[in-house]
Amino acid sequence: MIERGGWAGEYNVTVRKSDGTETKLHIKNMITDAGLNFLRDGLSGKHSDLKIKYLALGDSDDPVQRNQTKLANERFRIAFAAQEDGGTGVLRSVCAIPDDEALFHIRELGIFAGQEADQNQNTGIMVSRILFDFDKSRESVPFTLRFERIDTIGRL
Repeated sequence: MIERGGWAGEYNVTVRKSDGTETKLHIKNMITDAGLNFLRDGLSGKHSDLKIKYLALGDSDDPVQRNQTKLANERFRIAFAAQEDGGTGVLRSVCAIPDDEALFHIRELGIFAGQEADQNQNTGIMVSRILFDFDKSRESVPFTLRFERIDTIGRL
């Protein structure tokens, strides 16, 4: 039997308004060239820190490109609060952004990993970027965002 593999990333996003109403979104993404090379280099032993660590938000709506290595204009970053195995080849990473944080018009989202990833903007390897349109500015209705990142390394 000949098998091929692949890496897919996607998000389940819950938007919870202050009145208790919720909206749920499912968003697929593109893995960046840097993300693919990051996995390759981990498999070859060039580095050992493959952990996905941070979700970052920015306010640029520049088109997503495979060769991007950072958000166009990163403004907020949060560590994933929990990670768990979700079955064969599946990792689930979760974080939540309270209604009083990231108070700007969010237009882009990136996932950062690796030894160099820390709480500072533009650090680490950006493994994925998506466009995401939510206005959390002070003029908008307060809401929290819960992100569940699902990474699947599977057979095609």
